[in-house]
Amino acid sequence: MYQFTRRVRIAGSAASAIPFSVGMGKLVTKITGQPVSTWSSVFSPGAGTIAWGTFAPDLKTLQDMMDTLQADKTFQAESEKGREMFIPGSMDDGLAQVVHGNPDPSSNPQYVAVVHATCAPGKLVQGMTAGVEIAQHVEKATGHPTMFLARNTGPFGGVTWLTPYDDVTTMERAEQAFYGDSAVLDFIDSATTAYLPDGTQTIFRRLA
Repeated sequence: MYQFTRRVRIAGSAASAIPFSVGMGKLVTKITGQPVSTWSSVFSPGAGTIAWGTFAPDLKTLQDMMDTLQADKTFQAESEKGREMFIPGSMDDGLAQVVHGNPDPSSNPQYVAVVHATCAPGKLVQGMTAGVEIAQHVEKATGHPTMFLARNTGPFGGVTWLTPYDDVTTMERAEQAFYGDSAVLDFIDSATTAYLPDGTQTIFRRLA
């Protein structure tokens, strides 16, 4: 299974950019039949970041989705309307393969914590193995499912952990449980040699 994301940063007023972004996510879902969710970064660097995301069983599904959108005049026209709402050159696409965990189609999380890291040179096997174990430790400490993904694009050896939450209070309690679990922190300390010191964490809130 793959995750595809597209990110942009708002250039001006969020009052117009956010409704437009939600509308675009719904439009893509309608045109392609592929569920697309819309998110906004909160409490995080890169303020004003909008992200659209979808999970697909294979690359052929994503290819067909892109081809359908490229041929759809309504999508092209709506995309042009939003061009001035976002910072030029800020659009980034991302592709990642799910290694551990699966999205729950019956859930509707309102927040997700996203952690990015990059495997150090010569540590790819260790980084992938440790990545799964870190996800399992986080699940045990917080009681919330955590996905681990290997990024197919971007810096080579990139990996991602995704932990969804029903609401902000649930996320807060999970974070407190995580940082209060010394066994989990000790394991992560021991595993950090597998990664470059460039890890980042971002929180996104669901818009639609």
